[in-house]
Amino acid sequence: PLFGLNTLGGAVSVQTKSGEHNPGGGLQVSGGSWGRWAVEGEYGGKLDNGVSYFFAGNKFEENGWRDSSPSDVLQGFGKLGWSDEKTDVDISFTGADNELTGNGYQAESLIQSLGRESIYTKPDITKNKLAFVNAKVSHWLSDELLLTTNAYYRHNRTSSYNGDLNGDWLAPGDDEGVINQGHVKQKGYGLGAQLTWVTDKNQLTGGMSADLSSINFDQTSQLFSTFDAGRGVGGTLGAESLDVSLKGRSRTWSVFATDTYNVTPKLALTASGRYNNTRINNDDLLIPVGGAGTGSL
Repeated sequence: PLFGLNTLGGAVSVQTKSGEHNPGGGLQVSGGSWGRWAVEGEYGGKLDNGVSYFFAGNKFEENGWRDSSPSDVLQGFGKLGWSDEKTDVDISFTGADNELTGNGYQAESLIQSLGRESIYTKPDITKNKLAFVNAKVSHWLSDELLLTTNAYYRHNRTSSYNGDLNGDWLAPGDDEGVINQGHVKQKGYGLGAQLTWVTDKNQLTGGMSADLSSINFDQTSQLFSTFDAGRGVGGTLGAESLDVSLKGRSRTWSVFATDTYNVTPKLALTASGRYNNTRINNDDLLIPVGGAGTGSL
C-alpha cells in the first residue's frame, strides 16, 4: 500500500524507452492465417541541445478464425525529453484506437450443424479509445537531495455493441434477439511530488500525491424479432430502453515516507508509512419509482 492504491500485493515500476537511452530505430512486419498482419516500429535519438525524442507505433488487423470475428488495433507512443547533469524532464503521450470482436461460446448442438468456425450470436464488438499524457521532472537540489514530480491526464472511452439472445424470449414468439450497448467515459488526473535524501548508509524518501477521476456509464437494450442465417440479430426493430445510467467521482490525497538504513553491508532496516484520504460519490441518473439514488463514501 505504500506505493499507492491497489498495490497491496506489490507494485511494478515501468520505465518507458527514451531517445537518449534507446537511439536508432527498428521495424517489424508479420503476417499469417485468417488475414492477420501487423506492423511495429520505433525510432529515437538525441539532439545536441540535450533534447531527446522517441516514437513507437503498432498496427494490427485480422479477420479471426471464427465467423465475423475481426479485430483492429492501433497504438502509438511518443516521448520528448531534456536532461543535463542535474535535471531530467520527460513528457510522453500514449494513444490507442482499438476495435475488438469477442464472440462468446458456441452451443455444442450448433457446432455439430454449423461447424467450429460458427458463432452463437453477433455482433459482439468493443471499441476503446485512449489518450494519456504524462510529465515527469526530477532535479538534484544537491549531491544528496533529489526532487521528483509527476503529473498525468488520462481519458478513456469504451463502447460495446452486442447482439444476444433475449433472456425473456419464449419460443415461439417475437423479440428473440436483443442488442445490448454500453458506453463508458473515464477521466483521471493527478499530481505527485517526493523528496529523496541519500547518504552513504541511509536513504529517506517522503512525498505527497493527489488523484482525481470521474466515470460515466450508460447501458441500453433494444429488442429484435429474430436472428438471420448468420446468427446476427435482425428483423423488426424495437424501441431502445435505457437500463443503466451511472456517474461516479473519486478524490484521493496521500502522504507517504520510507526510510532504509544500512546497518551493515548485508543488513538493512526499512520503515515505511502512508496515509490515504479517499472520497467517492456515485449518482444513479435514472429516476425509479422511489426517486433518484445517491451514495458517497
